[in-house]
Amino acid sequence: MTTTHTGFSCEATLDVDAGTVTLVHSGIAAKAHKKDASPRVIPLGAIESVDFAKTNIARRGWVRFLLRGGSGYHQQVIEDVNGYLLKGMKDNTAEPFVDAVRKAMETATPVDGYGAAGTADETRPGMLERTDNFIAKLDAKSAELEAIKARNFLGLSIKSDTLAYKGQTFPIAGAKATIESAGIAQSRMTATRVIGGAALFGGTGAVIGAVGRKDKSKIFLTIELADGTVLVEEFPVKKEGDARRFVAQFNTTAARTRQPAPTPQPVAQTPQPAPQVDTPAPAPVIAQGPPPGWYADPHGTPNTRWWDGTTWTEHLQPTIQP
Repeated sequence: MTTTHTGFSCEATLDVDAGTVTLVHSGIAAKAHKKDASPRVIPLGAIESVDFAKTNIARRGWVRFLLRGGSGYHQQVIEDVNGYLLKGMKDNTAEPFVDAVRKAMETATPVDGYGAAGTADETRPGMLERTDNFIAKLDAKSAELEAIKARNFLGLSIKSDTLAYKGQTFPIAGAKATIESAGIAQSRMTATRVIGGAALFGGTGAVIGAVGRKDKSKIFLTIELADGTVLVEEFPVKKEGDARRFVAQFNTTAARTRQPAPTPQPVAQTPQPAPQVDTPAPAPVIAQGPPPGWYADPHGTPNTRWWDGTTWTEHLQPTIQP
């Protein structure tokens, strides 16, 4: 005798005579690893209990067969190869089917190790891993989208080390972003800054007008660049959360972005004189003079000086008059 129950992307069949429950996962919504495991023929004796929940307004109900040893189990029913979700809001056939399975289990001989690793009925290797990897990719994509959202606000976009806005780019290094009321934003825009070429996204009038009418529904995002330029953008209070997230991302990026170092200028090279090479003095030439003796002092004294045959000495004596 067989009893069949059709759930969401799954058909379950109880065969009392064969002592089995067969699950066939199919359809576009069925998980790939559950399709790969179909048909999944489970001995009644391998089922330890049946987890059954009715559909309510908060969540969809399910039928799940918990096996001895936990083969194929996943905490999310939609991922569990031994379970499936109910098809509609009112499924009057699910509970009778579960009752029939539980009754058939009472006389079934316990079967241990069904679907264990290395057996013919093992959930195919990598099925759950593939699903887990897919979920991990979804989480990574979600984080990436959040990061993109944090870097963009009302046309302002953080691009690496610059801020882009309507075709213009501004350096982020040394800049600071804040969220301010109209009065504080106006105080930042002094006449000097405006005359000096301050770039105002919203315009000076937008800020001054908000102050004049005491408009508390508007807030201003101000960005003061390293060169003193002030950038201002007006936004409604309801977007304050997004604005603060953008400000946090902007200031973090600005803190990590160093201002470019000045380009080193070439130093003029002063010509250096060529190193002087000491030329050894020529060997003295020995003059072929008179033989040693007393001669008139060449220095002009009234004495005679001794000539040793090569040079004059310090020896003097009075000149002998004839």
